[in-house]
Amino acid sequence: MEKYYRYNVKKFKSKLQMRFSVVLVLFSVFLIWNFLQIPDADRKEFLTLFLPMSALLGLFLYRSFKRQIAMLEDVSVSIDGRILRQYNKTEEAGEYDLAGLEKIFTDTYRSYPRVILEWDDRALSFVNLENVELFVAEIQNITKLEPEVFPNTESIISLRAIPYLAPSVIYFCVVLYFESKAIQYLNWETFFLFLNMNLIIYVLYGTGKDAEKYSEVYQNRRKILFVLLVIFIYQVFTQFSSSLGLF
Repeated sequence: MEKYYRYNVKKFKSKLQMRFSVVLVLFSVFLIWNFLQIPDADRKEFLTLFLPMSALLGLFLYRSFKRQIAMLEDVSVSIDGRILRQYNKTEEAGEYDLAGLEKIFTDTYRSYPRVILEWDDRALSFVNLENVELFVAEIQNITKLEPEVFPNTESIISLRAIPYLAPSVIYFCVVLYFESKAIQYLNWETFFLFLNMNLIIYVLYGTGKDAEKYSEVYQNRRKILFVLLVIFIYQVFTQFSSSLGLF
């Protein structure tokens, strides 16, 4: 008899609401702080530029929220004898024979329970399943394999960061030495801009190898890059806006 396992939509929805609320609050603080920093004569232009951007951000977050919830409600997993199936809406998205399963890993990913099933030529990850203990127990009963704790020990801060961040250390020393000489574009603002560029390059090329695709670092890589790129755009805008005739 085929047994179905669905994802915990309620828990995911609660965490997604909290995450989007944090984004909106931080963006609001960013707008208010910058609004108070610019001269009164430029505030109307500032609002003309950033209020439509705020509306677009709100619309993007709302549509993203609805889309992610709908996607999670439509997918499920089933076990029928030795066959594991994944479903997308009412269609079968994949079928896998548990007879060839080699390892069962369990751990916690972003506070969600996670199960990783590993074959010789593939691996599947299931995050935030309802009744995850029953899911693991049934697979264990079929395969006679004992679940292992996934060895997720990698950190984004490692010795690999040294060559990527070494130019920032040199730039820091240069800015420190020439700070009193008031050289244009050689200041602490450009140092943080340069440091952010080094961090972006490090995250792109120094982390997240394919062999580590189930590690915390690899999974968070795009989000870290997004945050760094947003900061980079803001740094470029504030650093060069005066020379471009803005604000």
